[in-house]
Amino acid sequence: MVRWICGVGLAICIIGAGAASAQVIPIDDVQQYDEATGLPDSPYHNEFVTIEGLVYVVSGTFSNGGHYIQDATGGINVFEPAAPELTYGDRVRVTGVMRRGS
Repeated sequence: MVRWICGVGLAICIIGAGAASAQVIPIDDVQQYDEATGLPDSPYHNEFVTIEGLVYVVSGTFSNGGHYIQDATGGINVFEPAAPELTYGDRVRVTGVMRRGS
C-alpha cells in the first residue's frame, strides 16, 4: 500500500508496491551540523531531498506532526501534521524541502 500526503513540499510514502522512485540520500548526508557552532547546516538547505528509513518515533510522542525517521546512517525529524497515521517500524520514503531546523 502506498499513501502520499503532500503539504508544504513534503510527501510521506509508506513503502510498498508501486512506491515512487526518487534518488534517496542517506540521512547522514542530509542532516549535518556546523562544526564551530553545532547548529544545523545542511548542504541541502532549501532543496528538495528524498530520504528513506524506519519510523523510530511516531507523531504525538513529543509533538503533534513530528515523526523521527532513522536509516543506517542516522536519524532526522520530519514535521508534517497532515501525514498519514504511521506506526513504529513503518518503512517510509520522505520527500520534502530541507530546512536548517529540520
